[in-house]
Amino acid sequence: MAIFIPTYGLITALDLAQIFISQVFSKHGLPVSVVSDRCSLFVSSFWTNLCQKLKISRDLSTAIHPETDGQTERENQILEQYLWMY
Repeated sequence: MAIFIPTYGLITALDLAQIFISQVFSKHGLPVSVVSDRCSLFVSSFWTNLCQKLKISRDLSTAIHPETDGQTERENQILEQYLWMY
């Protein structure tokens, strides 16, 4: 399941954690894993420690692993289509 949450301006890893707590975890519970690209927000030491403490597996996409990268890219395409309509 993909969840799209609009943000304004640049956000930090701490901002991202707060968004996950208020918009994702509170509505859907803690995930078993999170699939993301290698954005600095998702590979920061804060985010790494948060996932370790909550026992959440992080699955980062790579160029040599098309299944993971394809999943992220497909969700990005869907989001672009939604945004194009506005």
